[in-house]
Amino acid sequence: MPKVLFVTTSFENGAIPNILSDLAPHWLEQGLEFEALTLEAIPEEHASVKRWRALGLSLSSLNLKARDTWQAVGPLGRAIHRLKPDLLHSHLGRADIYTAWAKKNIPQVTTFHSVKRNAGRSTVWGWKLTDRRVAHRTGVSQASLDSFYADGFLRSPHSVIYNPVDTARLKPRRTRDQVLASWGWGNDVKLLCAVGRLVPVKGHAELLTAFAQLVHEDASLRLVIAGDGPLQESLNLQISTLGLQGKAVLAGGWDGVGDLYRSSEALVFPSHWEGLGLVPLEALACGCPVVSSRLPAVSEFLEEGVNGNFFTPQDSTSIVQALRGVLENAPAARERAQQGAEMVQERFSPSIIASQYLTLYRKVLLG
Repeated sequence: MPKVLFVTTSFENGAIPNILSDLAPHWLEQGLEFEALTLEAIPEEHASVKRWRALGLSLSSLNLKARDTWQAVGPLGRAIHRLKPDLLHSHLGRADIYTAWAKKNIPQVTTFHSVKRNAGRSTVWGWKLTDRRVAHRTGVSQASLDSFYADGFLRSPHSVIYNPVDTARLKPRRTRDQVLASWGWGNDVKLLCAVGRLVPVKGHAELLTAFAQLVHEDASLRLVIAGDGPLQESLNLQISTLGLQGKAVLAGGWDGVGDLYRSSEALVFPSHWEGLGLVPLEALACGCPVVSSRLPAVSEFLEEGVNGNFFTPQDSTSIVQALRGVLENAPAARERAQQGAEMVQERFSPSIIASQYLTLYRKVLLG
């Protein structure tokens, strides 16, 4: 069985550590030997690091500051030589690019977690310049890969391997009453939720505008937005300006997101674009109806009227209309969510995704 070294820019709380930790137990069962290396210092206080270490897995670091990671090629090459992997699998732009220059003759797999438009110009051209040095690239959706390959920008071998959805991480911890009581609400409210970093592309400003109209029509509605980010102050100001105090809250990095999904009438996913859209998949896995921006990546697993509902991105009026349809026929929305839960289990379970990666690693090593 080969030894794989995962190289990533950072191991801060976020998608990459979650994905690797979701897949790790299944790789261990299959006999894969692996460890992780980060360019930036390890945030030991983060849950992502604690979870990885709890699995008994090795995590080392070059201890570079974010602004200094351009110095990574030399130290990374020495670390790769010391750790002696058979294959490298990098995640995120800087890790992809520096690993390609540092790896010598060790085969490298990379994963695109977003679309090309989300990357800086220097990163995009770094991928272009190192493309011949990469054995295989994966994307977390066809939409992600199309953004790099459809126009011939990249030419390396590539394939889609979706992100896993680990339902064990979403197991219930609180009852609905306990979740609502966190914000002083009784069980007579109708809860909507959104989960994601507080950054412009996640569309929370448009969601708040839409919610202000909906709560005017139905005073029992409440909205929780779970996530941290630089827009916290401006979104709180918007909540105040719209008169939504006590009805819409920013919950920060709320622990136990599965309980939030299960307590909600719907997850609202107002992103402007996504590499895949892990949040709506998690919500569906918990049986929570999903109302989402109509995005190419999300459309790979969400189908209107079958397992979810769509609205037009960046259009608060469209958000209102889509949510009205769900709120006015909650039983049908729950039935669609159950269809979605079955789809998630069939297509996105960690055991299936872990096996797909293991098959790819063997293929790459065989040349």
